[in-house]
Amino acid sequence: MLICAHLSQYLETLTYPEEIQRLLISRLIKLEHTRKIVSALDDQELQIQVARKVADEGLSVREMQVAIRDLLEEKQKEKQWKEQKEEEMSTDDIGDKDIEGPSQVSPAAGSELTEDLSNVWHVPTELPPYMLLPCGHKVSRLPNHP
Repeated sequence: MLICAHLSQYLETLTYPEEIQRLLISRLIKLEHTRKIVSALDDQELQIQVARKVADEGLSVREMQVAIRDLLEEKQKEKQWKEQKEEEMSTDDIGDKDIEGPSQVSPAAGSELTEDLSNVWHVPTELPPYMLLPCGHKVSRLPNHP
């Protein structure tokens, strides 16, 4: 019965990502490592990342489990941060409650506003023969440049 258990564990490794299989065949990681990696992580990229770390640093199974736990906590924090930023962005949208968008303004209201402003402000049709500088000096315009 013990032989069947070992055999089924090795047959299970055929479903693992190829990189993890290579590391296992080259004896850079152990069967216990691969089983824990695959059972703890759903994402194949993360599985490969952890397997490489185990091979590079020679981590024990316990050290690897700590590394996996830290990685999962980091990913969870990143996910929470992204969700928080998306929530902030959705609540900070312009045009939510306080500001009316252009689709809510009728064309008649815009024309009334233009008429009112044209009565208040006088827009000269001709430019004066001089320009008044902020310091108070008058500068005459050149005849060729209006």
